Amino acid sequence: QMGKITRTVTPTCSYPDLWCAFSPSEDAQVPEAANEVGFRCLQEYVTASKRLLDRIRCHLERALPQGRFVMWGAGQTASLLLSDGLLRNRELVTVIDGNAAYNGRRLCGAPVVSHRADSAKALANIDIPILVASLREATAIEATIRGLGYLNPVVFLLPGTASEIPAKTT
Repeated sequence: QMGKITRTVTPTCSYPDLWCAFSPSEDAQVPEAANEVGFRCLQEYVTASKRLLDRIRCHLERALPQGRFVMWGAGQTASLLLSDGLLRNRELVTVIDGNAAYNGRRLCGAPVVSHRADSAKALANIDIPILVASLREATAIEATIRGLGYLNPVVFLLPGTASEIPAKTT
């Protein structure tokens, strides 16, 4: 059996998912057409992901000044940004993340702290930009930053706000 569902990831973000359930059988075979469709879809996803990363790289080269910065988010996107070299020639001072599991750890040498912690003091220097390491939650994160009274420049992964990010890159 197979089907489609929409999975709610956060209050403002949901993703479509496919599911399949199989029963063991010695003569079971995956239809050739399913292999072709799956392979094509995977290729399209990889191509779209590369294009999106290229757009992010191009934007950050212009939008994020050289020197010190704070990153808001310690998850998968942050790891990708740091491992891909997108942030070279810049100094990561602190990583802010609301997930308590990350607090007290280090990401590329920078401490990961809660936005409620006294150790988020790097944000007191309003000259240090905050890079929001999220595409879908960028607007909510900026609202949190401003709600906490931080006046630092906020840099998104793409120009504009999260609501302006196209669902599909071309």
